[in-house]
Amino acid sequence: MVAAALRILITTLELAARRGVQNVTRDLALGLCQAGHSVYVYTRKEGVVADELRRQGVRVETKIARLAGSTFDVIHSHHAAACSPVFAQFPETPAVFVCHGDASWFDAAVRLPNIVKFAAVSESMAERVAADTEIPRTAVALLLNAVDMKRFLPGPAPQNPPRRALAFAKNSEHVAALQAVCGQRGISVDFIGAAVETQLDDPSLVLSRYDLVFASALSAIEALACLRPTIVCDGRGMAGMVDMARYEAWRPKNFGVAALNGPLSVQRVAQELDRYDPGEAALVGARVRVEG
Repeated sequence: MVAAALRILITTLELAARRGVQNVTRDLALGLCQAGHSVYVYTRKEGVVADELRRQGVRVETKIARLAGSTFDVIHSHHAAACSPVFAQFPETPAVFVCHGDASWFDAAVRLPNIVKFAAVSESMAERVAADTEIPRTAVALLLNAVDMKRFLPGPAPQNPPRRALAFAKNSEHVAALQAVCGQRGISVDFIGAAVETQLDDPSLVLSRYDLVFASALSAIEALACLRPTIVCDGRGMAGMVDMARYEAWRPKNFGVAALNGPLSVQRVAQELDRYDPGEAALVGARVRVEG
């Protein structure tokens, strides 16, 4: 147990699907519970992630009225649409606000009396918070996304050349190009994500079985933690194969949209596959496991 256990309320827009901020909410809630705190979650839409949290003893509510009468030491807030009504219910409770998106309307930061500290998970998101709230960029904390290292473990060394790949598809514009290049190279590729209507409850159980991963943002960091060679990309564009030098540049960008430096094409994917190096991936992964 911690010396001073806190009662913490987390707010987030929805917990119906397994995507970045939903997974962060899950890991945050469970990590705080393991540290000895009492954790509650308010969300406007429940689903598979909410169900998982409840199974592990976290109270999840979709009605603010059900929290009436409770007291909290701090509110950890994501999404203005979710935290604003909570602040109205608990006007005296201090809050932190964390931004998880560069552009979506629901990730916009708002200045409300409860909020005593703003944070963001990438440099570009921190800049957005500063612009949204008209506060100095130096007043926004940078909290880079982290990985539960007890779940995401290294597996067998990837084959060289690669034979199996896993591609995350939260959008679909990159799917055809990845299929084409992997077919040309004799790589079997599996797709998971909302865009292909194939969800995976726990990627940590399978990531280390693959030689190569195509992913962005938190999913890319999780793949790197498993020591998998990882090409950062999604339907919005492409960054490329992560190596030690690129890690330095892309980590503050959360391996997300700000790191995507151009369109994804068959030619670019092929060029990045030529950079495949399990040894370099092991070096990157070892660093992620220390820092992430």
